Amino acid sequence: MAKGEEFIDKKIPLYSIIEKLTPYIIGASGGSLTLALTKISELVQGINPIFYAIAFVAGIYIALGIYHIILSAKKKNIILRQANLISRPGEGNPLETKFDKKTIKITDFFSPFYSPHKNKTFHNCEIVGPGNVIFLGCTLNNCILSSCQVVIINDSKIPILNITAFSQCVFLDTKILGSTIFVSKADFRNLATAAGDDVVVISGTP
Repeated sequence: MAKGEEFIDKKIPLYSIIEKLTPYIIGASGGSLTLALTKISELVQGINPIFYAIAFVAGIYIALGIYHIILSAKKKNIILRQANLISRPGEGNPLETKFDKKTIKITDFFSPFYSPHKNKTFHNCEIVGPGNVIFLGCTLNNCILSSCQVVIINDSKIPILNITAFSQCVFLDTKILGSTIFVSKADFRNLATAAGDDVVVISGTP
């Protein structure tokens, strides 16, 4: 296999490449802008060329500073939104079988008898923790995991306590927030495919 084909086989998402290059592009753009403004300014005509380099570097730092301020604001907004979701009451009735555009609190679905919720469909919902959840033979399609961690079960015969179980359920276009997710090795492949590269495994072997 050629080197180019090996690179393509890694399937690096385009958005991931752009995300990594963004700070360099913004820094270079900021430096170029301040350099251009310095050159056309009448106040610096005939000035030592070293000041052009200083202006370029200053532009880089200014642009990156603004970029990081925007990122920090976005991060705080996401945290506040998640905190709001966690604090507000859930909209799901565990007795129902289909949920569409609902905020589902894991704690509302917890059963002290550890009876799994079977054959339920969640479409465009938000499954909100904090809580422990296990997917048993479930289908996840185009799901997003945020502030979640995954535990892979190496021995499925050992019962897991203090957990909310879903069995043979379907999750479509659904966000799972602030949860610890337990899955078997077989179901982990499905979860990783559905959630992309953001699956954070804290225990177990894929």
